[in-house]
Parts: sequence; C-alpha cells; structure tokens
Amino acid sequence: MPTLSLENPTKSLSWAEVVLHLSDEQIQELDHLKKWSDIFHKVTVLAPMSISKPETLDVNWVKVPSGQYKADIWNAQLAKSEAEWVLFLEAGENLKFLDFPSNEEISETCWPPALMKWKERDVEVQLYQMRFIPGSAINVFGGRELPDCTRYVIENNVQVSNAHIQVERKENPVTQIDSATELGIQDFAPQVYLVEGQRYLQQKEYVYATAQFRQLLKRERLLPFDRLGAVNGIASCLAEQYKWQKALNVAQQSLEAEPFQNLPYLIKYRIYSLQQRWEEAYEALGEYYGRFDLQSAANFDV
Repeated sequence: MPTLSLENPTKSLSWAEVVLHLSDEQIQELDHLKKWSDIFHKVTVLAPMSISKPETLDVNWVKVPSGQYKADIWNAQLAKSEAEWVLFLEAGENLKFLDFPSNEEISETCWPPALMKWKERDVEVQLYQMRFIPGSAINVFGGRELPDCTRYVIENNVQVSNAHIQVERKENPVTQIDSATELGIQDFAPQVYLVEGQRYLQQKEYVYATAQFRQLLKRERLLPFDRLGAVNGIASCLAEQYKWQKALNVAQQSLEAEPFQNLPYLIKYRIYSLQQRWEEAYEALGEYYGRFDLQSAANFDV
C-alpha cells in the first residue's frame, strides 16, 4: 500500500477535503489544521456560531447554527464540496497518515472506513465508522448525532475497503450518544444498538446487553465491523454468565466469519484457563499473539 510522504507534503492529497466539526468553544486542533492545510486540497471547519476564525488559519470557516443534528450538517457540507473525496473528523481527533489510502485504491463503489482508537484503563479500543465519502454522493448520512452510512452503502452496493484511515482519540467517540434520540427516526444508525449493548456490558447488565446485540443482528443490512462487534458482545456476555460452551461456540463462529480479530481468542483463552484445559488455553493465547500486530476487523475489539 502506498504511504503518504510528509517530507514534501504540499497538497499530497489534492483530490480530498477534510472537514473538522467542532462541538464546543475549544479549538484544540490548531497545529493539526495547519498541517492538514499543507496536505489536503481544502480544509473546512464547521464551528459553533460563538467561535471566530483565528487569523492565523488559512481554512474555510463555516459557522453552524445551534439545534441542527450532526448527520444533517455533514450531509449539507458534503453537498457543497467540490473535492473528489471528503473526510469528516470531529473535535479531538488526530489524523494519522500511515498507509493513508491513495485514490487508486478506492472508488465510488469501494470506500475505506475510518478506524478510531482510544484507551480505556490502559487498553486500546477501536471503532470503525464510514467517514471518507465521495464528493459525488448525496444524502449519505443517516442518524442524528451518530452519523451513519449503512443505508447508503448497502443500497448502492458499496464495498468496504480493506484499507482504512487511522484516527487517534483521547476518549470514546460515542460516549455521549443518546440512544432514545437516535432511535426516534426511521433512518437511524444501526450502530446505536452496538453502543447501547457495550454500555450494558460495561455495567455488567449482561441480559440487557445481549438483547441489544441481538437486536442489531436481527437487521439484514449491516456493515461487517458492526456485525462482528455484536457477535463478540454476545460471546462476552455468555462468558461472563458462565455459559462457557455457548460462549466458545459463538466465539468460534465469529472467527470463522472473520479470523482477523482479537477478542474471540481472549474469550477462548479465559474459558479454557478456568476449565484448566491448558493446551487449548495456550493455543488460543498463541493465536491471539500471532495476530496481535494485524488489524482487527471488529468494532469494540481490544
């Protein structure tokens, strides 16, 4: 995969625009914005009405009235863009350029997902979302404060590329999502069930968590990383309830669907260790470490 050179970064991504959506009155991305201006065709900042554009910044500054949902704002901005591709980022996100996909690797029918990573209790967690969108696409984002492309991707037979865009964060990007608000519209983000399931899982409410994951899996139209996240969530809930054989079965089904993951191997290792099945435990742990440097394809993997 071609690697973007930052030694001579001037408009290396002349075919793409980056849009940064600020949610509060803090501008933490000044250094990032200056670097992005050297790399991208265009940099646009979506800012609350109360924030003025810093004089030192050479970016397109768009003031957004309060009361609008994020998905609507992003759809409107995408419609205005003249770039071939548009990347949407949120406040506090740092874009990594390692293995950034080239325009030869992607197309209107093959989009690279954004892969966001952050740490919780010193453990790195990840979440995929579709954030890099062709400028020709219209009304891509469903949802409200959780912009989601599931409907558009599936209805238009868009493939999810193996290439991805790396984004670093300091915290979980979906912590503040209000599930009731998201579910109040027809075109809601299916990922909201995964988010709610993870909340219940962290609260050790395993029955409620499982119900959310199963609700997600009832939908035929899902992005692959959301589906894997829900299956792994069910396996985790079963393991926590000491339903070990069922947990092992679900973990194995997940791995058969997609071997490039981590959590199912950890579930198998934990259960085999508790059962004192040491050979199988070490085998599962070996599989985990053997894939540790490979990128997992599942949401909320660790």
